[in-house]
Amino acid sequence: MLASNPGAVYLREGLLQDAINGWLGHLFDRKNRDRTVAALMDPQEPVIEASRASAKKRLTDAEAKSTRFQNAVMAGVDPAVLV
Repeated sequence: MLASNPGAVYLREGLLQDAINGWLGHLFDRKNRDRTVAALMDPQEPVIEASRASAKKRLTDAEAKSTRFQNAVMAGVDPAVLV
């Protein structure tokens, strides 16, 4: 399979330039700069663990919020009011 794939692909810079510049701008934006530099300086495993812990916390928070909404609806609150 790999033998049939080209060794190089021509891709015009203009097709990706805005997306890549936006991504880099986001990474080095003032609010993200410390985290980006820390990620570049530290070994990958702690960054992965921090991301995993952050994702787990967001999931736990979302599940708790969902449970509160479900309980409110079951208690008779109009779901439209919750949105």
